[in-house]
Amino acid sequence: MPYPFAKPSLARKIILGYSIVVGLAMASGGYAIYNFSVLNNITETVLRRDLVLAQSRSDILEHLIAEARNEAKYFILKDPDYLSLFRERGEAFDRTVKRMTGMAAGPDERGALDKTASLHAAYAEDVSARAARLAEGKPVSLDEVPPPVFEELYGLITTMISDGRRSLDAAVTVSNAQADRARQATILAVVLAGLASSSIALVIVRSIHERVRKLDEGTRQIASGNFAYALDDPSPDELGSLARSFNQMAEKLGELDRMKADFVSCLSHELRSPLTSLKEATSLMQDQVAGPVTPKQERLLKIIEIDADKLLRLINDLLDLSKMEAGMMPLNVHPARIEEVLKHAVQEIQPLAVGKGIHMVSLISPNLPVIRMDELRIQQVVTNLLHNAVKFTEREGTVTLSAAETPEGIRVSVKDTGRGIPPEAQARIFDKFHQVDPVMTGASGGTGLGLPIARHIVEAHRGRIWVESHPGGGASFAFVLPVAHALVTTGGT
Repeated sequence: MPYPFAKPSLARKIILGYSIVVGLAMASGGYAIYNFSVLNNITETVLRRDLVLAQSRSDILEHLIAEARNEAKYFILKDPDYLSLFRERGEAFDRTVKRMTGMAAGPDERGALDKTASLHAAYAEDVSARAARLAEGKPVSLDEVPPPVFEELYGLITTMISDGRRSLDAAVTVSNAQADRARQATILAVVLAGLASSSIALVIVRSIHERVRKLDEGTRQIASGNFAYALDDPSPDELGSLARSFNQMAEKLGELDRMKADFVSCLSHELRSPLTSLKEATSLMQDQVAGPVTPKQERLLKIIEIDADKLLRLINDLLDLSKMEAGMMPLNVHPARIEEVLKHAVQEIQPLAVGKGIHMVSLISPNLPVIRMDELRIQQVVTNLLHNAVKFTEREGTVTLSAAETPEGIRVSVKDTGRGIPPEAQARIFDKFHQVDPVMTGASGGTGLGLPIARHIVEAHRGRIWVESHPGGGASFAFVLPVAHALVTTGGT
C-alpha cells in the first residue's frame, strides 16, 4: 500500500517552499545572533576584566607612589603617623594585587603579579627594618630612601601598565573587527536569504500562474469551439489532475459536437430529397399538370412553396456549414472585381428594402484592386449582411454599404440605423444557432446560421469579419479581404 502522503500536492509544494523560506530566515537570524553573541563576549571581557585591570594597575602605582612619599616624610620628620599611612597604603596595594591575580588571564600575567607582590613585600620589609633602626636611635641615611627595590617595583608596574594599555587597545581592535565582520556577515546572510526566498517564491508563483494561465486559455479555446485543444501537464498534483480532467471534458465535448454535426448533416441529407420532391410536386400542381386548380388551392400551394423554400434554404445552410467546419467546402477562387459582387448583392436586397421603406446607400470607392475570391461566396456574405441590416432596421431607416482599400486589404462594411446589438451578445454573434433577443433588436431572429457561414467564408479567404455596435446606435458589420497574396483552396483555380 503506497504511503498516503507520497503523492506531491500543490499545497505540499507551497508549504515546502515557504518552509524553506522560513528556514532561511531563521538561519539568517541565528547566524546574526551568533555573531552578536561573540561580539558581546568580547565587549564583556573588555568592560569587566581589561578595564578593571587597567584601573587596578593605575591604583597600585598610585599606592606605591603614596608609600614612597610617606616613607620619605617619616624618615625626614620622624613622625610615626607617616609610617602608619605608609602601611595603610601598603595594605591597599596588597589587596589590589591579590584581586588582580584572581582576574589574571594567563600565566605570564599571573607571574608578573606574583613578582610585583614579592617586590612589594621586600620593599615593605626594607622600610620596616630601617624604621626599627630609627626607633632604636641608630642613624638612617636618607640615601636609602627609597631603597633600590622600589625602583625595580616601579619599573615593573609601569611596564604592566604599558602592556595593559596595548592589550586593551588590541581587545578594542578585535572588538571593532568582530563588529565589522558581524555586520557584514549579517547583511550578507540577510541578502542571500532574501534572494533565495524571493527566488523560491517566484518559482512557485510562476509555476502556478503559468499553469493556471494555460488552463484559462484552454477554457477560452473550448468556449470558442476548439474541442481539439489539450493541456500538457503531467504533474501529479491538483492542477495536473485538473488538466487531465479538462482534457477528458474537451474530448467528450468534441465527440458530442461531432455526433451533433453528423446528425445534422445526415438529417439534412435525408430531408432534402423529400423536400425537393414536395417542391417539384407543388410546382407541377401550380402549372395545373394534374388538373385545374382553384384560386383557394393556388394560395395554399403558394404557402407550401414558400415554406418548402425556407426549409430547403435551412437545410442547404446546414450542409454548407457542416462542409465548411470539416474543411470540405471548395472555393472557386479567381481574380475578380468586388464592385460587381457588391452591385449584385444590392440588387438582390433592394426589393426587400423598398418594401420596408428603407433607404439603401452605396459608398464604394472607385478603382478598387482586383482580388482573388469566390464571387458567389463573397456575394453570399454581403447579401446576408444586407439582409440582416434591412431586417433589423425600422421603416424610414438607412442601410449603408461601403467598400474601400485599406493597408490590410479591401474593407467592406454594412451599417444600419437599427437598435444595435447589446455588448454581451456581440461576443457570440458569429456562433452557430446563436440569435440576439428579438426584444433588444426589434425583429424576430433567423436560423442563426447566416453569420457563422459568413465568418467561415471570409476566413477561408484569409480575411476577418467583425461587428461594431452599441445599443441605440445601429450596428456595423465589416470584413476585410487581403489583396497581396493568392489563396490555397480546395477546388480553386
